[in-house]
Amino acid sequence: MHDRSEFLEADLAAAIRAMHALGRYAHLLILIDTCQAATLCSTLSFPNVICITSSVLGQSSYAKSADSLLGLHVVDEFSHAMGQRLGEPGAASKTLHDLLANLQSDVKLSTVSSMSTGGDALMKNLTVGDFFA
Repeated sequence: MHDRSEFLEADLAAAIRAMHALGRYAHLLILIDTCQAATLCSTLSFPNVICITSSVLGQSSYAKSADSLLGLHVVDEFSHAMGQRLGEPGAASKTLHDLLANLQSDVKLSTVSSMSTGGDALMKNLTVGDFFA
C-alpha cells in the first residue's frame, strides 16, 4: 500500500481555499517534510500563509536516525531539527524569521526553504507561540 497515492500541490491548495473561504484561519503555518517539499507551496496565493519546507525542487529529504528493531527510519533530519528548535527554552517568543535563521545549519543534506504570502514582514512579526502553545 505504500506510495499508492500522492498528496499534490492542488490538494493542499484546495484545502487552504476551503479554509480561507470559511474564515478558518487568521495566519496559517504549514510545515512540510518530504522530498521536493517546496513544490507543494510554490504557487499558493492565499493570504497569510507561511510554508516552511525541508527540501527544494529536485532534492530528497533525508532520515536522521533508524530503529533497528523496527527496521525503519523513525525521524527525518528536518523534523528532528524543527523539534529541537521548538523545544528550546524561550522558543515561543522567537519570531518565525528567528526560528529559521539557524535551522539550515541543523539540516545538512537538503535545503530548508520558506515562503510567505504576507512577505518577509509576516515572518518577522509572527512568533512561534502564535502557532505552538
